[in-house]
Amino acid sequence: MTDSVNISEIFTSIQGEGPGTGLPTTFVRFQGCSRDEPCTYCDTLYAFKPEDTLYGGKVYGVGDVVAEVVNLSSRCGIKRVCITGGEPLAQENALKRLVLYLNGAGFFIEVETNGLERIPFGFNHSVDCWLCDYKLPSSGAVLLSERLRQYGRLRKQDALMCIAGTSEDLDCVLHMIRIIQPRCQIYINPIWGQMELKTLAEWILNNQHTFHAHEANVRLGMQLHKYTWGSNQRGV
Repeated sequence: MTDSVNISEIFTSIQGEGPGTGLPTTFVRFQGCSRDEPCTYCDTLYAFKPEDTLYGGKVYGVGDVVAEVVNLSSRCGIKRVCITGGEPLAQENALKRLVLYLNGAGFFIEVETNGLERIPFGFNHSVDCWLCDYKLPSSGAVLLSERLRQYGRLRKQDALMCIAGTSEDLDCVLHMIRIIQPRCQIYINPIWGQMELKTLAEWILNNQHTFHAHEANVRLGMQLHKYTWGSNQRGV
């Protein structure tokens, strides 16, 4: 496993998405995405290019990342870490090494991924929660069928993050639920500034029969950090 990792930023904040929403968390943002072009709604463009030092991207030793996480977390008594990006799985070997160290230090570990990469489920023993995007048409991403099928392997404590902006996006969520029947939690988040929370709430209420028929655990999601600090604030 490699001992270096390209990092955009390390900071403490409140988790704004998924099962840990509202909980104090230390974030480790990997530099570099696995896509050729960013998603249409990407809000971390500064972390998109693998070697973009203009906005602070820097190569760390994995041990140095662990030391900084421990230092930041100990100041606030935080024992949760969210590894995000960019795309952490674009640096899979470094990710695995980092997760092993942080797991050994007693941290609860979430890993966010864009859902377009193969998830290393053999590493489930060290990752407490996979936060996996389901890329809908509004994202501009093309999802391969084998990546769609891996959603069925997510655990109950994991989460699928569906970021919706149109009725077509929501239709795709229903289709996915019917054919994959994932066991994990499913969060429906609005694209910021494009769809209202009220619209999503009503859609969830109107589709309860479908969700129950497929034992889908569907929840209304929101990016809490954006409502708290604004949509363009970095390091939150």
